[in-house]
Amino acid sequence: PPSSPRMTYAQPLLTAHYCVQALDAPAGALEGVAGFEGGLLNPRAIRALREHNVACHIVQGLRDSVCPPTTAFELLRAWPEARLSLCLTAGHSQYSPEILSELVRAVELLRPPPAPAA
Repeated sequence: PPSSPRMTYAQPLLTAHYCVQALDAPAGALEGVAGFEGGLLNPRAIRALREHNVACHIVQGLRDSVCPPTTAFELLRAWPEARLSLCLTAGHSQYSPEILSELVRAVELLRPPPAPAA
């Protein structure tokens, strides 16, 4: 449930991950695209993220009326290296069990492999 301690930290951790990725990019790399003027589908934003090998895993609820599924397909078309997980019964909420499950799976897939033991 959204009130559990683990859920309380999920959104800030996901947000922090992408902020750190942006901060780790070479100076000026995201200049003009910070804030993603025009949305994530701004071609300059996508190009900058792709050039810096930022991984993308799209998790989309098919019943989402806030960000309709067409936007996920548009993003995938613009960012072919991205992965797409469709949640058949979910809407917009990250707390939907189906969305939450896919978000956890996406984070696991994006996690770098452990460093070899010294």
